[in-house]
Amino acid sequence: MLSGVRCTISDCYFWKEGHYCNAKEILITHDEVGRKFPESMDAPQIDQIVAQTGPTEAYYCYDTCCKTFRPKT
Repeated sequence: MLSGVRCTISDCYFWKEGHYCNAKEILITHDEVGRKFPESMDAPQIDQIVAQTGPTEAYYCYDTCCKTFRPKT
């Protein structure tokens, strides 16, 4: 679990009681990048997207998204 990463999305596979993210790593990126890659990401895909995308700028928090979300099954 990532220390101190809080999440309110209780229907995410990685959500843990107390509103914590239980993923080993997460990808937070700009919404524009998120729209290009609509599915949730695993570690190798995260590395690929980070290398392919490079740094992005966001001016507002609502311009960002978590690409690690995976629905609970």
